[in-house]
Amino acid sequence: MAKGGDDSVKIDFGLSSSNLSEEHKKAWPYEFGLVYTVTLGKDGLQTMLNVRNEGKESFEFQMLLHTYFKIDVSVAVVRQS
Repeated sequence: MAKGGDDSVKIDFGLSSSNLSEEHKKAWPYEFGLVYTVTLGKDGLQTMLNVRNEGKESFEFQMLLHTYFKIDVSVAVVRQS
């Protein structure tokens, strides 16, 4: 974890193909490196996902980041605009 000059806090989460179990390597046989960076500052939250192909074989990938807000579904309302 690093503290930025503007009092922000940054943390990097990493994953690479060398960290995968043999079972997961069978499902995703490509060599890769992934870093998910989260920076929290006084003005907000910033996230960044960096994926590197570290092998000789090209691959396609998709990513979806989901927010997980704790809500009480008994009082939640969906409105159409």
